[in-house]
Amino acid sequence: MLLVSTREIMYKPTMKWRMLKKLLLSIISFILISPVLADDHIYTNKDLEQYKEKDNVVVEKQQPPPQSKSKNKSKSNKSDKPLKKPVTAFIKKDEIKPKRYEVAYISREGSSNRIIVPVTFNNSVKALMLLDTGAPGMYISRYLAEKLGAFDKGEGMLQVEAKGIGGRVPAKLTVIDNIQIGGAGEQFVPTTIGDSLSGMFEGLVGMNFLSRYSVQIDSKRHVVIFEELPEEPDLLGGHDEEWWRTNYRQFSMSRKDWEEFKTHVHGLKDPDNKLKRLRDFADKQVIEADKLMRKLDNYAIDYAVPMSWREY
Repeated sequence: MLLVSTREIMYKPTMKWRMLKKLLLSIISFILISPVLADDHIYTNKDLEQYKEKDNVVVEKQQPPPQSKSKNKSKSNKSDKPLKKPVTAFIKKDEIKPKRYEVAYISREGSSNRIIVPVTFNNSVKALMLLDTGAPGMYISRYLAEKLGAFDKGEGMLQVEAKGIGGRVPAKLTVIDNIQIGGAGEQFVPTTIGDSLSGMFEGLVGMNFLSRYSVQIDSKRHVVIFEELPEEPDLLGGHDEEWWRTNYRQFSMSRKDWEEFKTHVHGLKDPDNKLKRLRDFADKQVIEADKLMRKLDNYAIDYAVPMSWREY
């Protein structure tokens, strides 16, 4: 028979109780601390939707900021090209179409083929003129010159000789301000005045005018087509260097010839004063030559023609 002390009997149940007590306290603490276990909560679909919304909020915070539609579109569609800045269109000179002027003409003079066109002088007087590629310049009849008031203006009317098929004939040299054939025109036109050449026309339009255009003749429609030539940078007053040199040379030589003639006539002995009319005529021609030269000079000054193009 074993003998156990009272202390040992008391200790064993006490130790077990203490261990049980600690376990119960732990379970109770866990239940009280945990909100899920502490509340007798029944979960519904509404709670599930709330959790989903919370999850979506988190996802949205993690996503990058949304981009504009245009950017998304350009990225998704490879065929889309970025917008280009507007480009100013420049037209080359060669691409500009030259102006064309059609003028109806009279094709017959009796049994002869002609090209007779209406011409306007100084924006006022109209007359029929013959296009003549064999004539160097403009030639008009005395009748047309009178209608233009060329003899009354006092702007220069120099006595010269006109060359023709029949030889040399007396004529006068002057300058017409402008002429117009349809839309084609020219300014400052040196012109010879002489006898009438035909009852059908009042003069000739020569190469000084025609060389400024590309001229085509439509014989079926009886139309002359004047097409403007490409502009050249060295055209001054609508004329090239050769035109200026030629006219300065002509005007200058005419003045020198009349000055020499005047000197010669005034140097002749004339006790009876029989040469007075001839001397007066020579004096007048020198004055007229000076008028024409000044008119050409003024025209050259207006268009800044170089002095190297002028011959005095």
